[in-house]
Amino acid sequence: MEVLCVIYTPLVVNDRYPMALSQTNGKTPEEEPLEKIPYPKSVFFIIGNEFCERFSYYGMRTILVLYLNEHLRYSENESTIIYHVFVMLCYFTPVIGGIMADSWLGKFKTILYVSLIYAFGNIVLSSSSIDSLGNNNTHVWLALTGLFLIGAGTGGIKPCVSSFGGDQFVVPQQEKQLQQFFSVFYFSINAGSVISCFLTPMLRANVSCFGDDKCYPLAFGVPAVLMCLSVVIFVCGSAGYKMKKPQGNIVLEVVKCTGHAILKKVQTSKIHKRDHWLDYADDLYPKKLIEDTKIFMRLMLLFAPTIVFWALYEQQGSRWTFQANRMDGNVFGFVVQPDQMQTVNPVLCLLFIPLFEGIIYPVLAKLHIVRTPLQKLSWGGILAALSYVVAGLLQLKIENYELLTITTPNNLNLMWQIPQYIIITAAEIMFSITGLEFSFTQAPVSMKSVISSFWLLTDSFGNVIVLIVAGSHIVENQAYEMFLFAGLMGVVMVIFIIVAMNYKYSDIKDDGSEDENAEVSRI
Repeated sequence: MEVLCVIYTPLVVNDRYPMALSQTNGKTPEEEPLEKIPYPKSVFFIIGNEFCERFSYYGMRTILVLYLNEHLRYSENESTIIYHVFVMLCYFTPVIGGIMADSWLGKFKTILYVSLIYAFGNIVLSSSSIDSLGNNNTHVWLALTGLFLIGAGTGGIKPCVSSFGGDQFVVPQQEKQLQQFFSVFYFSINAGSVISCFLTPMLRANVSCFGDDKCYPLAFGVPAVLMCLSVVIFVCGSAGYKMKKPQGNIVLEVVKCTGHAILKKVQTSKIHKRDHWLDYADDLYPKKLIEDTKIFMRLMLLFAPTIVFWALYEQQGSRWTFQANRMDGNVFGFVVQPDQMQTVNPVLCLLFIPLFEGIIYPVLAKLHIVRTPLQKLSWGGILAALSYVVAGLLQLKIENYELLTITTPNNLNLMWQIPQYIIITAAEIMFSITGLEFSFTQAPVSMKSVISSFWLLTDSFGNVIVLIVAGSHIVENQAYEMFLFAGLMGVVMVIFIIVAMNYKYSDIKDDGSEDENAEVSRI
């Protein structure tokens, strides 16, 4: 599940990364005496808020594509397009939320105001599933309005909540407590998502309400209640929060610096030649910002293939769910709902993270197969492509079986999807988590938040690729479409390996400057 990777950003506040040193003013614990400070109990309200919000988001998102198809009567292709437009919105708005928090409202007010919009969106979406409230057109407009509000809400608070929790601690005196907080915060996210991914499909399929044999109002209603509860919990802790004033947003500065450099290059390039196009901004912006922006641009070029990875990864909630909907969910007498299969990824991710760190990576390093972050990224991308080869073969098997048994139900068991989930989860560990950590350590101190924001944007752009493929009907057959994505991932990974072989590592010094003698990558 993507949240496992996104939330790794706060986890890197320790001695492995420059951030820790920047927060201690360059002094080690031995040089500066540490005084005991009471543990900030207000963080438990933030943890409770995050659990409820993630329960709400993943519970709603798990059943969304089937709701669009079964209740609102969109085709599978149309449902896939709407689903990915929604996910794209969820990962585009974090940049806006970050700018609002850092430059205007502050984190607390941003989280509160945007969460109210978020909660209202959940209520609107839940109302859209009640048959007695108007006709199908009314349901459609209510659903689309609700999804827009939810997308803006979840994205708007995404870059704020974890960092607001971190603001409650004093570093370096409470560095250990800070790391413990992020571990608990991380656990609350995954506990909320796993429980809701398992529960809401059961509420959808096993409960009857409002004269319908499938209770979407309840399945959406429970996440709506949890989101409202998350707002209440967050407000209850307001008396104890430490609230820092907005101090400006580095993302905005990078965008303005880049825009100014492009404008000046167009105006003066024939008169003044510069070594790098960003150097044209030196009449208005400091050299440090320009040099940091160069490093950022270099990283964005290297991580362009990440966009394609997310195009594959996010289809677990759309194409893979529709695939599961055409299979038999009976497993030893227990019926697994097709949308419940999305629970497999976060559960496997929790199991795979310690497995890879403790066993697989050390073994691969001894075999000289995987020793560097760029090698991990390369293999992760290849595994993502392989997962779609497996998914495509399964789709062919489903389609061939349906042709042979037109009058009988498809009895291919849902557990046949397990191999593709195992492979895509392994790909996520090697590609997504490694990519975030690598980009974070390679970025200068001032660029940590920029990298985090643009990392979320790559997920948004990945959904655009799905929209283009699904909307243009390039391939009508679902199995062949999966093979197309596998081939696309394979091609971009070849390009990535070529670029990575010539990548110059940024050796960031303690003062935030770059070591000019950094070595070129040997992938």
